[in-house]
Amino acid sequence: MAHETSALKGKKRNYAAGILIAVWAAGSAFLAGQSRYPGERDNSPMTLAVADRLRAVAAAGVAGGKNPALLIKVGDSITANGSFLSQFKCPDHDPAVHYGWEWTRDLGGFPELGDAADHFCQLTFPAWDSNIPDAHVGGVGFPTTCLDRVSLAVQVGQSAEWAVTGSPSPLQQEIETVHPLFAVIMFGANDIGGYGDDLAVLGRTVENQLAIVDACLAGGIIPILSATCPNYTNAQNIDRSRTLSHLVRALAQGRQIPFVNCHRALMSLPNHGLGGDDLHPNALGYNRGCHLTAEGLLYGHNRRNLATLTALDQGFRTIIQGVPALDPEPPALAGSGTSQDPFVIDAIPFSDFGQTTAEFPSRWYRLELLLPLDFQGLVTDQGATDVNLRLLDHSLSQIETHDGLIERLLEPGTYYLEIQTSSGYPGEYQMVVLDRTDAGYPKDMNLDGIHDGADRQVLATYLAGNTAGLPCGSLCGDLDGDGLDAADLVALGKIFVAPAAPPRAASAAAIPSPASR
Repeated sequence: MAHETSALKGKKRNYAAGILIAVWAAGSAFLAGQSRYPGERDNSPMTLAVADRLRAVAAAGVAGGKNPALLIKVGDSITANGSFLSQFKCPDHDPAVHYGWEWTRDLGGFPELGDAADHFCQLTFPAWDSNIPDAHVGGVGFPTTCLDRVSLAVQVGQSAEWAVTGSPSPLQQEIETVHPLFAVIMFGANDIGGYGDDLAVLGRTVENQLAIVDACLAGGIIPILSATCPNYTNAQNIDRSRTLSHLVRALAQGRQIPFVNCHRALMSLPNHGLGGDDLHPNALGYNRGCHLTAEGLLYGHNRRNLATLTALDQGFRTIIQGVPALDPEPPALAGSGTSQDPFVIDAIPFSDFGQTTAEFPSRWYRLELLLPLDFQGLVTDQGATDVNLRLLDHSLSQIETHDGLIERLLEPGTYYLEIQTSSGYPGEYQMVVLDRTDAGYPKDMNLDGIHDGADRQVLATYLAGNTAGLPCGSLCGDLDGDGLDAADLVALGKIFVAPAAPPRAASAAAIPSPASR
């Protein structure tokens, strides 16, 4: 390939033919429907629709000189840390051979990820371009790979805006230096401390991250987008980092690119996988960040490395090896988004990526609550797009409207949310609905070691009277000793959503359109 100069050494492979064959063999490069990204996963599903989308991007990238064996890192100090990905190029750990000060990797219970890690170690850069010294294991040199290269698009203390500012921008400089097919992206730790209220800060952060993603896609590069880690430096950043993680999930779903939910992956760890500053992830050791053992996965960098390598493995298997898909299609979002057939908010936290148009200037959502909800609804948009958020009750009487953020206590009942084009400027938006009292996740109701939306389903099942076989027992939150009931849930400040009703046919009794009211 044209960009393989003396600065890059390694085997050349005829990737272009294989990727193009994979695209045509899989069928249409872009499918009409979006695969939905559930909130209860550390990694987004690699469905046939997503894989086809990425294979088409890869084909264009390889045709334009991008190398499938190379990736770049794009991010802030959390990504700059030498514990992130770098040590996957190191020897497999052998306690009988390696001393405690030596750099090693240990794939633990995930040996299947080794092929992906090795794939990105094929080509090497000059020795000085590294986060790891050249010789640390018995005098064996470690030539620099893309996993430990010091990226021009990574800088301590920076925000997503920095990465796409300038001509050429740091992102473009790194792309033109490396010519990668993949980009691993994470921002947010610094962005959420910016000036302005929650809507302004989060909206600006999402807009800048979308600019990074779109620049990669336009250049034939597959972006792997990560939510930022939990940020426990103050109460405001706790909430903003959580909300941002769901907005980024919506963004990734909208572009159908791999998503790594680092916020969720770290939340269940001791101290949320954070070091003493409550901001940066910790690691098993300075040279053990890529140990995916039971001990290692109690630490933030180790857990992020597992989730990120899993995403790289998804790309390796579907794009390089040509596996059609790795995951089944998740259930689609019920409804069509019209006033007569709203989308159904079927889980909390909830996120979605949508678009208003001249033909459909509003998008509608229905929310059914069995218990009170300390509601937060937030909508962000980009560029010239201008949408507002309206909250209505069961009779379609307006409760509140705002540029994009509504927070209030809602009693049990039926509610509607309208994403409404303002001033004649329709376009793309990201939307989340959260429980403000749930700064993390509810109790581990199903005893799987993770606090997530699946725990809410246990609660819903319990209150519905289907108590047989539930694993949580007294851990379900029986605060008054009479068994789990609504009183306990109200006391805990936890909510869950009623099961989605089947879509309603359009009729005179259906929700009227804005023009008819």
